[in-house]
Amino acid sequence: MTGRRSGAWHAPATFLGTSAAGALILPGDTIRYWTSAVLDNRNAGTVDWVLDQSLHGMLARFGATSLGWYAASAALCLLAGALLVREFHRRGDPRAALLVTAGCGLLVSPLSWTHHWIWAVPLAGFLSGRRALICAGAVFSGIALAVVPEGGHRGLSWNPGEMVLGNASVLSALAAGAVLSVRMLTRRFPGRPARPARRVR
Repeated sequence: MTGRRSGAWHAPATFLGTSAAGALILPGDTIRYWTSAVLDNRNAGTVDWVLDQSLHGMLARFGATSLGWYAASAALCLLAGALLVREFHRRGDPRAALLVTAGCGLLVSPLSWTHHWIWAVPLAGFLSGRRALICAGAVFSGIALAVVPEGGHRGLSWNPGEMVLGNASVLSALAAGAVLSVRMLTRRFPGRPARPARRVR
């Protein structure tokens, strides 16, 4: 998306290399993981648990447990995130591109526990304005999640207010992505101006 071809090759090569190393050390566990455990949600508790702040977890709390809903929402999120990253890269703002990449990864991951949202720390540093910092702190500090009933599939019977609080991280990230997407389409979001094209001699 950004023209960094070497990085595009290094990332999957690193993934395959580390996975191959694990397979050599623990072949039995590797086979069991990739053939059954990776799809077994019971290994990480229930997907609808409040501490799973991913699209998958939020959809489960809304009762949409079909893999199709998750795949469709994840694909849409990936598409919007890729376009945003490309635009921020074009405008010379790698910090914003990195934060969009991190947020998109947290949303589409099958499980994103609350401590995975550590990216809220550099996000708070990136934001300007006291109000934005207060909002980020309130959302990602875990305060909102502490006031909703949890455990025993209680997330399936939350009222609308509890649904908002119990999915605060996911909804905030989606809202931020939607705002950035609209601004991208209208070319009005702040950032460094696009680099002028090089003149061909």
